[in-house]
Amino acid sequence: MAAPQSPVSLVFELVALSLWLGAAVLFAAVVAPALFAVLPSRASAGEVVGRVLSVVLWAGIVVSLIVGFIEAVAQQVILTKNWSLRSQPPDLNDVVHFSGYRVAGQRAGAGFLIALACGYALVLGQRIDKLLASAGGSIEVLSPSDPRRIDFGRMHAWSVAALGVAMLSAAGLAISVVRRLLGTRAARRTFQQSLEPSHHA
Repeated sequence: MAAPQSPVSLVFELVALSLWLGAAVLFAAVVAPALFAVLPSRASAGEVVGRVLSVVLWAGIVVSLIVGFIEAVAQQVILTKNWSLRSQPPDLNDVVHFSGYRVAGQRAGAGFLIALACGYALVLGQRIDKLLASAGGSIEVLSPSDPRRIDFGRMHAWSVAALGVAMLSAAGLAISVVRRLLGTRAARRTFQQSLEPSHHA
């Protein structure tokens, strides 16, 4: 029986994901509403929220790319271990049967999905800034039928949805990492017990 993978990378992933997810939840649930409630105008509140949001989104991209890269490496390690003793080239139909390979790939995909969602929200944020600039800094001065105000509402909704996708993906990925970490601890315990001399020998 081989020793299970070290959980150090899993702990790092969990800490990074938890910190970013906590910051995103705090921003969305507390910081943004408070700014709109306290600042004298919605234009100034929106400017501050936009700046804080861009930091949160860039942090999400960095964290998710690191996590996705770690999982992609872990996936390759699993493949190498499973194919190292094979004399023939691997059959792609056998890939899904290797323990941990598919799960590692799913986690890598979730990490890159977070980066994609955050990047999309950043692009929308830049377009929203251009619309605000064309409206003199406040969308409220525009008529409800103005195409710029309609575009603003649509892009704002998509931006919120993108952040929601990133947060849900981060939460699901964190839960998956926790489950794998617990499974790794159990596997290590079993491995250590297998090394102990049997009392029945």
